[in-house]
Amino acid sequence: IGFANCRDPDVCIVANISLVGNGGCDDAANKRSCDWDGGDCCAETCVSGSVSCGFNGDGSAVIGFLRCLDPAYEPTPANASCIVEDQSALGNGYCNTRNNTNYNTALCGWDGGDCCNATCVNTATASCGRVNGTIIGYPQCLDPNVCIAADVSVVGNGFCDNSTNKRSCDWDGGDCCAETCQSDTTSTCGYNADGSAIIGFEQCRDPAYEPTSADETCIVPDPSALGNGYCNTRNNTFYNTALCDWDGGDCCASTCVSTPAHLCGDSASNVSIGFPNCNDPDVCLAADPSIVGNGFCDNSTNKRSCDWDGGDCCAATCVSSANFSCGFNADKTAVTGFLRCLDPDHEPTAAGETCIVEDQFALGNGYCNTLNNTGYNTALCNWDGGDCCAATCESTDTQECGFSATNVSIGFANCRDPDVCIVANISLVGNGGCDDAANKRSCDWDGGDCCAETCVSGSVSCGFNGDGSAVIGFLRCLD
Repeated sequence: IGFANCRDPDVCIVANISLVGNGGCDDAANKRSCDWDGGDCCAETCVSGSVSCGFNGDGSAVIGFLRCLDPAYEPTPANASCIVEDQSALGNGYCNTRNNTNYNTALCGWDGGDCCNATCVNTATASCGRVNGTIIGYPQCLDPNVCIAADVSVVGNGFCDNSTNKRSCDWDGGDCCAETCQSDTTSTCGYNADGSAIIGFEQCRDPAYEPTSADETCIVPDPSALGNGYCNTRNNTFYNTALCDWDGGDCCASTCVSTPAHLCGDSASNVSIGFPNCNDPDVCLAADPSIVGNGFCDNSTNKRSCDWDGGDCCAATCVSSANFSCGFNADKTAVTGFLRCLDPDHEPTAAGETCIVEDQFALGNGYCNTLNNTGYNTALCNWDGGDCCAATCESTDTQECGFSATNVSIGFANCRDPDVCIVANISLVGNGGCDDAANKRSCDWDGGDCCAETCVSGSVSCGFNGDGSAVIGFLRCLD
């Protein structure tokens, strides 16, 4: 019966083993278990035998190595993996495209460069771009690294041309990015073709381009108008942009500096208009600047440009004032805490620093405070200083853990601490038997009972059910 049931993925199974390593690429054996047909399908590993490498079975046609699947194969120079009928035809000045397309491919260096104007070199037998003396140009130029343009003079002329704004043309010779563009006598960087309008550098696609200072990327008709005290917004919007540093700061009260020619906040006709066109995202815009940093968290200024309300919304940065107390509402009648803290740089330290309650001495006094004010039993207040969970509560002279204010035993029904193990029977944790109720992080995955490596037999044998009558294994291991 042979080996019809052979399933070992490391064993090469083919109808004819002699085809492996014979020089011809066989799809059936082009797999890992057959060492990628004994190397027949990749140029670097193929050794000609009954079939010539890179040719079909009867040697009548070149097929190359397009079916090379070996992940460890790394092609070396293009010629090392280029299989053509006539190697001397590569780089002879004539672009070979008829009958056999293997010449004009990446593997063959695009026919040794013969098919593109920028890479072709004339020889004694052929002239580039000609066939039998007739000029045909380079219609078969396929090399992606060669710049193909109807008019090569547009590359690097100072005007951004979409047709040559690509990698092979060095991003139009740098014309489309502020840092690389150079104006010439016909075109000005950042302007349209006839120089009548500013277009900027929005078409900059060069992935290596990194804008430096704003001045290098700011293109305006009159650079002297930047930072002159007057906010330029009409007709030309390029002044009041990030690239131009928001008109040199002229459009915002906190960044504008008056000059002899213009007073900040005035119109061109010297009428006070304020700063309605302030677009700088780093400038704090508040109807009343005095609310910033006053000890009360205001939503309108709780943003990056206002330094998160001057720090009022986070416990570690808030400073109380004569009129407002940190963590309280405006009239100081209720605790609001710091739930609106949005500052991404804020890192709460000890719980006491971020815990705002009416009576700090009630934290950790043995009594779980939950009525009226829920601010005590929160993560910020370390779950009422540990008072609400059996594992963290410590009785005091005035209060016993697990009892109400009237000395009635109530247990720990309000235990919310996610790091405390809460189960009906704590003795089941670490007893050798895997209990689903305790198979969670806070119970150290049932004290290790559910995983083979951490389980220690006790009242129950590891890997068995509760009465030891059946093996259940460790399929419920969640650690």
